[in-house]
Amino acid sequence: KRVLVPLLVAIYGIYLLFHPSLAQLNLGLALALISGIFSAFAIMSIRKLRANENPLMIFASFVLFGALLPAPFMYNNFVWPNPVTWLILLGIGFATLGGQLPMTYAYKFIKASEGSIASISSTAFSTLFAFLILNETLSGQEWLGMLLVIVSVLLLFYHPKAKGAK
Repeated sequence: KRVLVPLLVAIYGIYLLFHPSLAQLNLGLALALISGIFSAFAIMSIRKLRANENPLMIFASFVLFGALLPAPFMYNNFVWPNPVTWLILLGIGFATLGGQLPMTYAYKFIKASEGSIASISSTAFSTLFAFLILNETLSGQEWLGMLLVIVSVLLLFYHPKAKGAK
């Protein structure tokens, strides 16, 4: 029950951010939904592994298999990145490490449902960073959506003390 309200607030916030409609349904949205399904499976798997495994081992496996599995698909289409692209890829690597490793560690202490709602905050932060770094414009609806997503995470982890508790 404690997860339901933050989940509904987060879903509404995401709706405001992306304002989807059936008219906009396209390959990009379909692939994003597929990504969400696979990410949910990964979150549950990480939560299960964190009962006994070191987060660094889980992350290393993620990186290793993430590099090896797409290799056959790149065989005929690989283009060596230029130096600027290498720097951007290095930044992506550090950002992935900075996001994935703490998340993997966190699943030892929180439920998968709580972690997945907290991870939804990446939607709000990526929107904010797109505004700040890429100069994307945001509507009032998108600002409200970001706020609701962040509030949902705060609601999830807010535990007021019971009356009379010390």
